[in-house]
Amino acid sequence: MSSRENDPGALSVAASELVESLNALTSQIYETSKDYKDPSGQQGLLLRQRMTNAARQIINVVREPGETPYEFSTHMAEMGAIRMFMKMKAFDKIPLEGSISYEDLAASLGAEVPLVISLSQHVTGFLHQIGEDRVAHSRLSKLYVSGNAQGVFFQIMFDEAMVPWAQWPQFFAKYGLKEPKLGNHNPHSFAWGDPDKNFWEVISKEPERLVDFNQSMNTLDEVLPVTGMYDFSWIAKNTEGPNDRPLIVDVGGGKGQALKRIMAAFPEIPAERLVLQDRAPVIEEVIQANEPGFEEVKKIPHDFFQPNPVKGEFYLPFSSLLTSSSPPRV
Repeated sequence: MSSRENDPGALSVAASELVESLNALTSQIYETSKDYKDPSGQQGLLLRQRMTNAARQIINVVREPGETPYEFSTHMAEMGAIRMFMKMKAFDKIPLEGSISYEDLAASLGAEVPLVISLSQHVTGFLHQIGEDRVAHSRLSKLYVSGNAQGVFFQIMFDEAMVPWAQWPQFFAKYGLKEPKLGNHNPHSFAWGDPDKNFWEVISKEPERLVDFNQSMNTLDEVLPVTGMYDFSWIAKNTEGPNDRPLIVDVGGGKGQALKRIMAAFPEIPAERLVLQDRAPVIEEVIQANEPGFEEVKKIPHDFFQPNPVKGEFYLPFSSLLTSSSPPRV
């Protein structure tokens, strides 16, 4: 028992601080909700993130530190069960409307009923349990039906990030407590049993896996409100200087989703002073598309594990975070 639990005065102070924090956070959510008029678009996303962040802070204020290991354990089991349901295509077998019995669901998957029930119990709330022997989709779980790019993003983050993260203790025990310097012998290739290969060589062994990765990266601009997280107006107001000096370099920028949003929000930033960097095949695809309004953006193939040859005022290292233990140095 802590000394605070033995001190009535300390308990009273802690209770007062808790109430004060809760009042501030609930007020923050309420004030933000007043501006929430349209759920679509980057502004709606930014406001939702502000409200959910405040809600998470409420949870952190209320719960005791000793409760967190059990909550983390629950989240780990839930994510594992969701990934397994995706692998089994169980979400596809659950009707979008209505419910299905565990017995029928198991039969459609060629799985044992007890296994399906056990996995379902780890995602209670994420899926709706109907009575004692049936299960139904929730508004959240429908996203994980096959073919949904945002659901695929979870799959990619689990396979290409969570699996390597879980192997960090073993990786650093073998290679020492230092950041990987090469494309190979990194936590990802180590976790997948191919330490001599780089990230792209590992996922390219399975063509479907590479397709899923590229599909999932196209959703990043939907969950990263670029123009809401950063104020690019200072760049727009300071475009003087050599015309050949890049103002923004989007490292690992895919097909330029982030740059397109910046260009739409700040048209005064010259397109010719923006740089898109990604792997050669991705850049070639962007060049071939020759999208109107994006022609003047410089498109440069770049290996994230090599020093960046381009020096700019601002860097967007979003997509490449998956392939490195830290943002690329430039």
